[in-house]
Amino acid sequence: MIGILATGLETGTWSLPTRALDTIYQNTSGKKRRVIVGINTSAAAAQRVKFVVGSASPPGTQIGRVGTADALSGSLLFTMSFEVPDTWFYRATIEAGTPTLDSWSELDE
Repeated sequence: MIGILATGLETGTWSLPTRALDTIYQNTSGKKRRVIVGINTSAAAAQRVKFVVGSASPPGTQIGRVGTADALSGSLLFTMSFEVPDTWFYRATIEAGTPTLDSWSELDE
């Protein structure tokens, strides 16, 4: 992300807010928000996280999901990126297993 900022391709302010899975957040920045989330999975069972956005709380439009369908013998890191309009709500919800949050960054453009 630093390289992107250094070249001037993106305008706005990156932040590394403290976030948690299964928590609803609202974009109150007055700008469009780009969200990038890293998810860790490692267990003997399927692990998945789904991402939802919406103009009302709780958000109800699933825009993607990451994770594994079956048991793992190691660990994997998945990354998901999505945009949230101003005033909209968003959340990363555990759908299966016990995935963990690796990283969460946001860019208000």
